[in-house]
Amino acid sequence: MTDYFGFTMAALNENGSAFANPCKGEKGMSTLLYRPFSSWANNSEWSMRFEEVMVVALGTAWVAAVTSFNFLRIFSEGGLQAPRHHGDGDGHDHVDDTEKANH
Repeated sequence: MTDYFGFTMAALNENGSAFANPCKGEKGMSTLLYRPFSSWANNSEWSMRFEEVMVVALGTAWVAAVTSFNFLRIFSEGGLQAPRHHGDGDGHDHVDDTEKANH
C-alpha cells in the first residue's frame, strides 16, 4: 500500500486496518482511512476528512477516532457515522446532535 496521505497512526484487527494523519494542507484537515481485509464488494475501503485526528481505534464492527475538538467519532465498518460524542473536560460525555440539526 502506498502512503499518499502521510499517515502517522494506525489500528489493526482481524477485520481490517484504520489509518489517520495529522492535519495537512491549508484547510487543516485529517484523513481517516479504513481498509477491510476481506469484503464481498470491490473498493470497499472508505475515507473521511475532518478536524485533526489524535487517536484511531478498531473494534468488532466499528472504527473510532478522537479528534482535536474532543469529539469521539464512531463509524461502522461500512463508513456510516454514529452520533458524535463530545468530551468537554468535565469528565462527562455528551452526544452532539448539531450534525442532525444541520441536515
